[in-house]
Amino acid sequence: MELRPGPAMLTDYALDAYVAPELSRLGTPELPSLASLATVSKNWLPDFLLNHMLRFALPPRERQFRFGLIRRTVAAIAEYELGRNALGEYVCNPLRHVISPYFSALRHLEAAVAVTYQAQALGAALVDPKKPLFDDHASPCGRLWKVYVHSRHSHDLFDSAQVLPEQSLTVWLTNDGLTCAGATVRYAELSAMIDELGRIVEFLVDPKPEDPSPVTGQPSPDTASGATEVSPANLP
Repeated sequence: MELRPGPAMLTDYALDAYVAPELSRLGTPELPSLASLATVSKNWLPDFLLNHMLRFALPPRERQFRFGLIRRTVAAIAEYELGRNALGEYVCNPLRHVISPYFSALRHLEAAVAVTYQAQALGAALVDPKKPLFDDHASPCGRLWKVYVHSRHSHDLFDSAQVLPEQSLTVWLTNDGLTCAGATVRYAELSAMIDELGRIVEFLVDPKPEDPSPVTGQPSPDTASGATEVSPANLP
């Protein structure tokens, strides 16, 4: 029988010091599933484009912001689900030194944080460009922003010595959620924010004039914002 070398066993100290902070204490966190949302979200972009071409013509800025919001929400759902599945693969494997699934989960969940924040920023600017996205840095959105910044600007954090010398990550996974220095966005909070974005996007993709917008509480922006209803009478 041929023996092949396998991955080296790592101690708890090695996992925490050289792989990721708190990795040895990672249990089996349960991330809420967005699988049903992932199924329906695949149709949102083509449905929006068809509705824009055939049912209503939006002003350029509103069309651009809606399109960006929809695209990033679809990405957030997909990245979250990929991260959730990869993390499940890692924590269900008794060989915790097999770390590839952990970093796959971290990569996808960091991406989910990024596009979730970008989608929220687009949605807020669509409603009121002058209003800040959040006022409280301790709120879920404020902590999401901080994790996003730590992920995006890791090079600045390394150069400015804001990360412990023994650490190689600025964002890592814990039993509660995605964590950086001074903030954690919980898995349940992230999934709830993405789910809320999905509810908004479903309205923007196929708005009904009689339904209040989940963003503003007002009637459909297609009638409230002056968007032109496309009909045979006004087609060129």
